[in-house]
Amino acid sequence: MTIKFNNTYTNKITLKYLSRSLLTFAFLFGLSLTGYIASPAFSQSEVEEGVFNSVNGAKLIVDDLPPVSSLFKSSDLLKVSIETNTTRLYFDKENPEYQKAVFRMKINDSISVVKKIRIKIRGNTRVQICDTPPFKIDFHKTDFKWKWFNKLHSLKVVNTCGNGKAYQNYLLSEYLIYKTYNVLTDMSYRVRLLELTLKDSKHVEDDVVHFAFLIERDKSLAKRTDAKEIEPEDITMGQLVKVFYVSPDEFSLFNNNLLALFQCMIGNTDWGSNNFHNVKVFEKDGVYCPVPYDFDYSGMVNAYYAVPPKSLPIKTVRERYYLGPCCESNEFNKALEVLKSKKSEIYSVVEAFPYLRSKEKENIIKYFDSFYNLIDNPQSLMEMATTNCQD
Repeated sequence: MTIKFNNTYTNKITLKYLSRSLLTFAFLFGLSLTGYIASPAFSQSEVEEGVFNSVNGAKLIVDDLPPVSSLFKSSDLLKVSIETNTTRLYFDKENPEYQKAVFRMKINDSISVVKKIRIKIRGNTRVQICDTPPFKIDFHKTDFKWKWFNKLHSLKVVNTCGNGKAYQNYLLSEYLIYKTYNVLTDMSYRVRLLELTLKDSKHVEDDVVHFAFLIERDKSLAKRTDAKEIEPEDITMGQLVKVFYVSPDEFSLFNNNLLALFQCMIGNTDWGSNNFHNVKVFEKDGVYCPVPYDFDYSGMVNAYYAVPPKSLPIKTVRERYYLGPCCESNEFNKALEVLKSKKSEIYSVVEAFPYLRSKEKENIIKYFDSFYNLIDNPQSLMEMATTNCQD
């Protein structure tokens, strides 16, 4: 996403980024003089891996514990702590590398897991914008004996972008977008909400507790849906057309027109059908299925840093703009009916969510209301879709 530089608001953002970069450089320079950065990152040698009784600390036999698939089946808040050198993690954004860490997860009131891992920051825009950007956990092979846990391999973690209520609301709103798309189709990434404690191995008093969420791996989604991962470089131009222009069937409705309409509903223009920007492609039964991710630039999240592409005739991300494929009206209407039939379930996802304030949930519902009001006027929606659609 390219940030506009031609208005006062984004100039302020740009100045903030530059100021932050200068401050970061000065901070790192000072730390290098004191030997902080050069010191050993974090030692795992004294950490005992395993599954433990949370009450008395006794080590448990792992054979009777739940399988890995249950990690994303539950919507319960999962308590996780990660201990590492957070200064190294967050202040070397230009060339992020894996570093040692310890992962602790409380499965329930009586069972906890301790695992040696590796961790590094990831992402594009958020790496530059956020004080605490997303990161990736690598559950690399150790002597840990819990087989289903080792099968996790690696997981992406979406972190709060910074401290404060606004950043927390951004993250929780993005989490709800994933959960909402789960209502519409199984060809979507599952997520799991975390109460995440980041423990600084250098300064215990700097422990930070906030919300975060895990994202299902591509391979796990493919296995769950009996689909096949497709890399963008492996798709020919002919196949590229098929991704968005297959004949009408269940998957074309859910993963082509419905995908585009869903992006329109949440006010997201930070995706692309022709370059697979923020879209991962899977193949199922000979049909190509695009699955979206990364929604922080959507109008529903409404992050302070989010601006629409300069190429679009809209001024804010709260304005909706259809970026889906051009289609026949009967196929388009079928996709609309799917959204209408799922309206109550979509609203329930938001209304039943316990971690957002009522005011924030009301704002999301009102934003959805404006989309469903648009659906109730099919002629206006069809005009927008046919005018803006991607040939």
